[in-house]
Amino acid sequence: MSPIPVARSPLSETSRHVLVAGGQDLVFGLETSASRIAHLAAVDALTHLLMGLRPGTARCRLDLSADITADHAY
Repeated sequence: MSPIPVARSPLSETSRHVLVAGGQDLVFGLETSASRIAHLAAVDALTHLLMGLRPGTARCRLDLSADITADHAY
């Protein structure tokens, strides 16, 4: 299997760790939705990992984020 082009981007060349989720960009279809879900799942997993490693800092940042976004909620 050949590497995914995104895994060899200029940003990935300078990064210590690279996490690639999803597949080729497609305009329509289930593949597009699956790719977006894969990205969301990866970000969610990383968020939970970081929250577990630093719960106090995570709580502070979540509270700050909630305060900022509360003014813009519908």
